[in-house]
Amino acid sequence: MIQARHVVRIAGATLVGGLLVVFGLWGWERSVPAYRHLAVGMRLAGQYKPAAALSEFRRAVDKEPRYVEARWAVAYQLWCLKRFDEAIAECHSALAIDPRHTRSRVTLALALRSEGRWDEAIAEHRKAVEIDPGSCWARDHLCSTLLLAGRLDESVAECRRGIRLAPRYFFFWMTLAHALHKQGKLDEAIAACGQAQRIDWFGAGSERARLLYAKGDYAGAWREVHWLRPRRAFPLGDRDKEFLAKLQSRMAEPKQ
Repeated sequence: MIQARHVVRIAGATLVGGLLVVFGLWGWERSVPAYRHLAVGMRLAGQYKPAAALSEFRRAVDKEPRYVEARWAVAYQLWCLKRFDEAIAECHSALAIDPRHTRSRVTLALALRSEGRWDEAIAEHRKAVEIDPGSCWARDHLCSTLLLAGRLDESVAECRRGIRLAPRYFFFWMTLAHALHKQGKLDEAIAACGQAQRIDWFGAGSERARLLYAKGDYAGAWREVHWLRPRRAFPLGDRDKEFLAKLQSRMAEPKQ
């Protein structure tokens, strides 16, 4: 039989071993620098694991509360998770540390936009562009927010300014095409989409097909789709499937 003193020794050794593991992990966690947590979080975000990414970003902030990039990452991830109030609060925390941090300013604008606070969102977007006039990312979001707010003339003007700064920035051309389409300028919208196709054929091809369809050029739309379909590296979404079915139905109609 195992004597009582042996049981006590085994229990004590197990307890000490467990404590060593716990304190070892605690010490290792404390030794990991904040930027490592940020890097891990970015990788997780790229793998579409938002909750895990947010956890890593928060760890980075816990390590270095004034680490603006980490605070921005928390805010952006909260926006992606549609936790807009929390995202706004985190953006304000980041901007209190660095008022000229462009990404935090843009993310604040996106969160305000998501809550339907259009005027506030546009004002923040404009501040971001003033801070960094050369940032295509900041200006592109200003263009798209103006478009969604129905301020089409301003959206077109900002897109054209962006194109002058960066003629090969795909999203300026695409937002311009959408804004021109909403203004009823189909030919100009198709031309803008054609410029986008020169930069990224696959990104703009299906949208150009929709514009040609809206113009009544069903054969042109069909040519775009027919060329694009076998070359796509990813499956069609519901929107694309619906458009394709509508286009096939038009093409099947007898010609007059």
